Amino acid sequence: MSVPEVRALLRHLLEVRAWDVGEILRWSEWRRERNRRAAVSHRKRRLAVLRQRGVKSRTREPAL
Repeated sequence: MSVPEVRALLRHLLEVRAWDVGEILRWSEWRRERNRRAAVSHRKRRLAVLRQRGVKSRTREPAL
């Protein structure tokens, strides 16, 4: 979907349905958790690919 299509869809959905604060907060929590799980999954996959290639992963020192 293109950005204009998504905007049009959101505009339609927001006009059709009334959202209460609880629903918005639950959706936001769900979205953040979904994005967190996706990031972990992508990181695991990239590390597995690097290990197959014999490339050592770069670990970062904690910032002080």
